Amino acid sequence: MSCRHGGPVRRGSGLPQLTLIVCLGLLLGLLVPTARAAEELRVDVEFVHDFGTELVVEIDGPTDVQISPDGSLMLVTEKTGKVQVVTNYETNKPKVTEALVITQICTNVERGLGGAAFHPGFGTDNRYIYLYYTFDKYFDCDASGDENKGPINRLSRFTLNQDNKVDMKSEEVLLNTPIMPYGSHNGGNIAFGKDGYLYLSIGEGGGKSKENADGVVYPQALDMLLGKIIRITADGHIPFTNPFVDTKSARCHDTGWSGKASLKCQEIFSYGLRNPFRFAVDPNADGSRTRLFINDVGRHTWESVREGGDGFAGGNYGESNLRALTRILSLRLGLLFMGAYSYEIPCDLCFLFPPNRLP
Repeated sequence: MSCRHGGPVRRGSGLPQLTLIVCLGLLLGLLVPTARAAEELRVDVEFVHDFGTELVVEIDGPTDVQISPDGSLMLVTEKTGKVQVVTNYETNKPKVTEALVITQICTNVERGLGGAAFHPGFGTDNRYIYLYYTFDKYFDCDASGDENKGPINRLSRFTLNQDNKVDMKSEEVLLNTPIMPYGSHNGGNIAFGKDGYLYLSIGEGGGKSKENADGVVYPQALDMLLGKIIRITADGHIPFTNPFVDTKSARCHDTGWSGKASLKCQEIFSYGLRNPFRFAVDPNADGSRTRLFINDVGRHTWESVREGGDGFAGGNYGESNLRALTRILSLRLGLLFMGAYSYEIPCDLCFLFPPNRLP
């Protein structure tokens, strides 16, 4: 879909207003079927009637559960920084081993140990696990709102020993985010795609909208890692097929920034997200295709499940421009889809409103 106006916009002409009306009309045509489709996509309760619940182990504040590639281990993370390994989890006598306790961590607000993943070759080629947590880098966990103060989020690789314990000294830091002063919208899902690359979701940091040096809001700013889906290799390197790998790009893994607004982060796979707390890799995607379903947490009315992965490299999901546009439509045109789940693909309307330049 495109509503682009081919020439410059001049004051006093009716064309800009007409263009906007046509665009909004087309958008309405997209939104209404989306809301209707949402009803059709709701889970049929009959589908889950054969499912049951069974207590395996009691965990305090679990944030993620992962099963090792060979099915022998269950890895459970706790918000407080604990990593638990469960063996014999399919029997009535599961064994729980406290594998690791991260101590230099912030756990207030939405911070903490947020996500985990096994290396695809775990148990055969290596014993690597990956963790994403809020690192108390400056010993300042206060949610101050000051972008120059506070902790960061960190993606690290660890070695899980044969006794199912982790030595903190085995930590290999693969990526750091910028400072997260508000405590919310951390993101934190880690998963390997069928392409063998590691994908990581990072939120935009919460709080009021922040901008880079060029006045671009964080989810739209390509010189930093907040509000993005990241793709790297298992060792933390950059796949040569990443969308922003060229002479006007840089590595951003040390600080979460490229250091210059004109330099794009090579780690970015797609952008324009609010808080992609979780995503799933479609195991039934054709062949070697990596297909993601991204849960981007909304605020009050909208929750989004967005498609990603192959075919979406460099895709822009529109935050915060598209969210502001839907809010404007809801208020000005009386649209309100309470409880609807929108299914969206990268934004094709973002050209209407450049970053942080909304009507």
